[in-house]
Formats: sequence, structure tokens, C-alpha cells
Amino acid sequence: MPTKRTTLRLSDERQQLLDEASEIVADVPEDDPPMADVIDAALTHLVESEQNIHRDQRLYSEVLM
Repeated sequence: MPTKRTTLRLSDERQQLLDEASEIVADVPEDDPPMADVIDAALTHLVESEQNIHRDQRLYSEVLM
């Protein structure tokens, strides 16, 4: 898959969120992970969270029946 490069313009709020996410992804507090790794982790978490929500909704609806 070819790499698509883009430039991000970050508001202060988005930069703060990115900084917080970087701290979560970092192996140690002094680590500064690449932005691509931080974005990959955030996107993976978002997709997995949605999948979990849909799975739990199905399970819950089955319990109610």
C-alpha cells in the first residue's frame, strides 16, 4: 500500500490531545513516539471500541429476548 503524506494543522486543543495520546503510547516517560504510531494507536482503539460496542449491543439484546 503506498504511503500517503499529508500536513496536519492542529488547533491547541488537538495538539493537547495528541500530546496526551503520545504519553499513553510512549514506552517510557522520556520517549517521544512518532506521530504515525500515535495516530495508528488512536485509530485502532477507535475501531476496536466501536466493534466492542456493537458486540455488546448484540449480546445485550439477546439477553433481553
